[in-house]
Amino acid sequence: MENRLNRINRLRIQPIAAFLFFCLLLTAGCAPVSKEVDFSQPLKVLHNVDLDYSFINNIDQITPPYPAGSKYQIGDIPTVKGKYSVHKYIIEYLGRSAEKGEAKFHDLLVIKLDNSNKIVDAYKYTLEWADSPSLALYRMANKDVFLKPGLKLEALGLTRVVPEKLGPKAPEQRLATLPGEKKRLGDEFTADEKAYLEKADKEIEYAQARIRAGELTQSVYQSTKKTLSELQAQADFAWKGHGPEILKPALKKLDRIYQQNRYRLP
Repeated sequence: MENRLNRINRLRIQPIAAFLFFCLLLTAGCAPVSKEVDFSQPLKVLHNVDLDYSFINNIDQITPPYPAGSKYQIGDIPTVKGKYSVHKYIIEYLGRSAEKGEAKFHDLLVIKLDNSNKIVDAYKYTLEWADSPSLALYRMANKDVFLKPGLKLEALGLTRVVPEKLGPKAPEQRLATLPGEKKRLGDEFTADEKAYLEKADKEIEYAQARIRAGELTQSVYQSTKKTLSELQAQADFAWKGHGPEILKPALKKLDRIYQQNRYRLP
């Protein structure tokens, strides 16, 4: 147990190495929408429950291992009392890790259904992931999807969760009134700008790692641009529509990297 937790802590301070580990899975044909699952054979079915969104929203703050005794950092996504049914699946596949070479990996897929068998929500998480859990967490983006024979995993439209969207409520919109408060908020604005730009840099680093791992440069550019746009929207919301400028400098940096490496743009 101690050795495993030490390994987790070591990976947490090496985010790029961990990114490459996850991207190596993608090069082995393990992209989130490329694997299939037999939806008629769930590992577990729970009734009168709901997903534990408090757990999900704070997944990066969960003390590993969860549940206690699990061999994974995050081994399950819990439920609470509710009005839905939750089906859980384990998807096993061959991939390649930086440490072990070819090995078996496992994705936990959790879907929430209403009484009409409509999939209201769904999450997918790679159990072997050892960096910040939110980086390996995908959420259903498509709507009006029903659990029925022949359903394909890609129908869920699983999209990587933006870590900045997890956690407590969105920050309250701020507007300075008194001179003293203007100075204080000015300092906050500067701090926020630095923090948001650091988040944007991490997304760009992640994009480069995905390209090095073999993902198509066009799709990486599009998904990264989308994530950066969402980050800009969050910053604008927090500052009454006039947040720190993140998108333009980040895209400029991304474009420069593409030009320098002669990557193909979409």
